[in-house]
Amino acid sequence: MMMKIPFALDGTWWLPQFPNQRVQGKLAFSLEEGAVLEAYEHFPDPLMAELVKIPLHPYTPSMIVGMIQGERPCTLINNLATDLGRRPRFVSQYVLMGGHFQSTEDIAFRSVSFRLQHLEEWTGISPLETPDRHDPFLLRPRRIDSPLHPPPLFETSFAEPNPAHASVVSYFNPVFGISRFSLEHVARVRVNFSRPVGLVESIQLVHDCRNFFSLLIGRDTPPFEVHVSGNDLDCTDVATRSAQLFYSGIGSPIDKEIHPSEMLLAMPSLSNVAEAFSNWLNRANALRLGVNWLLGTSRVRGYLETDFIACTQAVEALHRLTKSTHFVPSSEHEALEKALLSAIPTSVNKDYRQKLESAIHYANELSLRRRLRDMIGGRPGEFGLENASAFINKVVHTRIFLIHNDPVGAADAASGEDLFKLSIQLRSIVTVYLLTLIDIPRDIAVRSVLGQQCTY
Repeated sequence: MMMKIPFALDGTWWLPQFPNQRVQGKLAFSLEEGAVLEAYEHFPDPLMAELVKIPLHPYTPSMIVGMIQGERPCTLINNLATDLGRRPRFVSQYVLMGGHFQSTEDIAFRSVSFRLQHLEEWTGISPLETPDRHDPFLLRPRRIDSPLHPPPLFETSFAEPNPAHASVVSYFNPVFGISRFSLEHVARVRVNFSRPVGLVESIQLVHDCRNFFSLLIGRDTPPFEVHVSGNDLDCTDVATRSAQLFYSGIGSPIDKEIHPSEMLLAMPSLSNVAEAFSNWLNRANALRLGVNWLLGTSRVRGYLETDFIACTQAVEALHRLTKSTHFVPSSEHEALEKALLSAIPTSVNKDYRQKLESAIHYANELSLRRRLRDMIGGRPGEFGLENASAFINKVVHTRIFLIHNDPVGAADAASGEDLFKLSIQLRSIVTVYLLTLIDIPRDIAVRSVLGQQCTY
């Protein structure tokens, strides 16, 4: 049974340490508020009773388990009581619908499967096909594959952070009505782990895939219909359980479609999509922080200044983990650092000394100016930059002003329309850099990014 968002369902709930003492309540989930459980009475937990009398600290039961409408098991994970009144209310970080888990150690999965917004359009696959390439007007419905075992569009294996096999599958579900028939296109990402992984690790993998396809599609692609499973005949150390996962980071199906021509790099334009996907997942630990900075402002819309700062942070994070991060060899810097520190007078104010020591210690780290120069790669014309040095200076001065809010630097910082254009150029440079990191040819990356500006 596939749960649709939003929902509000009655059920019976209890704490794992008090399995025979149960209360009635309603679980609601929406994209705006996440998961909220309203219990119709207090759980029989002595700690909860004490906190009702004297609220010394928040009441945070790790697990709450329940039975939805008497037939569907459910587990709420990482819960916070926001109201300990007559009808207690709990906000839950994760909801696992379809399984009972008694503790966080009990949660381990061998596979995760999910959909992403616009993934169907990204594949470029139509429900109709032309059997005769000489007659484009001769159309017939595409063969319908079973949704249980559809052939993969592409698949790959990766070793980091844990060995796994990933694939993207596509199939068409027939939809029958009284007077009409239609085909629903479904594309899913499926990942099978070589060993059991926990809930947080599974969600992290979902987010890494979301980042990859958001980059290629050119807009955010929230996951939905997320399923985790421990089903595996060769697995004896994991309970055979599967569940649908809900949390505040998921989305829902959307009716508005976008054409592959509106995307940065749709699947038909990528000859090495499996290789790029594998490279991305293998480098996820190094790329994750920078990519989250780059894409994060599309998920929580903020101010133009926030978007610009996020782009500069993406430059720092990605370049630091993928390129040499020092001006001179470490041994040479350490010798110079020692000499400089010894030259600081002992009479210097303690706080001032600490600042000097910190500045000297990190002086060998590449500057934002140098990192941007590396990313542009000596080809500023590709990004429409007439003067790379002037662009880099403007980025550096704007960042200094926005972080330190020093009025002296306001004249050299971009604002308004100039800041908007500066952010677009900076985002384009970082996006091209990311694509080349996963072996997308630079000329294709530049042409795609500049020809179709992304909305993330």
